[in-house]
Amino acid sequence: MANYTITRVTDANDIYGCTNFQTTETETEMAIIGGGPNAVDGDIIWMIDSDAANGYNISVDDFDIPGTVPTSVAQVPFSSSPIAGYRTFVNNPVPPPTGQIPSPVLGIVMEQISLTRIKMILYLHPEPTHGISGSVFTMPGVDISAQIPITGCAFKGSVTANMTFRNISNESVTTLISVNNANTNIRHTEVNNLEDQIEGLLNDGNTDSIVSYTVSAPDKHRFKSEPTLSLSNNDYKVTSTVTNDDDGNMISKTFNISKNI
Repeated sequence: MANYTITRVTDANDIYGCTNFQTTETETEMAIIGGGPNAVDGDIIWMIDSDAANGYNISVDDFDIPGTVPTSVAQVPFSSSPIAGYRTFVNNPVPPPTGQIPSPVLGIVMEQISLTRIKMILYLHPEPTHGISGSVFTMPGVDISAQIPITGCAFKGSVTANMTFRNISNESVTTLISVNNANTNIRHTEVNNLEDQIEGLLNDGNTDSIVSYTVSAPDKHRFKSEPTLSLSNNDYKVTSTVTNDDDGNMISKTFNISKNI
């Protein structure tokens, strides 16, 4: 399954075909920036969103249109500021033609809107602000179909963990908290004898087995029933394993905690 989706921003003045990606226009109508009645929408807006996979972010640096080159305007990489990323795409003029933006689209702009959204504008009208030139598109008397090749992928976003453990069992029972070594930014703090705090950023979005919580009976003792761990919300999930002594008596239980994304 793709980890991002592409949707089109629709306009009340436009008439669409079977899907919002199809626009119905009349012969001789001309492209105008902003569109409007009796005109072709000269700046078709698509949105690339990472909502197809929770916990993922997207960057203009990771998306491309094969066979294109940037225009003369300044390109702003995502790495300089995640909310300011900006790229332009026009066909490569070097022969033989390698351009992949089909007519009547003159150029394309990708603008980072947030960590999970990119605004993509297809221009059928010249736009000097973005360095896009060419002839204004006029609707002919035949249907036109254009497919835009987009390559790219979303990436795992930053995920935080924030947990508080409160021991409400008998004081003779011991507890041990162990943080997965893969998450080097997670901090374990002993608030007091009965409370521990786990918080921090998960490395590379690693949500598997963030921390293990082991409850052990005192020496020469056993549990009559399995210890339980109660969660206050649905942000995390728990799997568990039980340890028995040679006589089959339950002496400890370990809860492995991961985060739902």
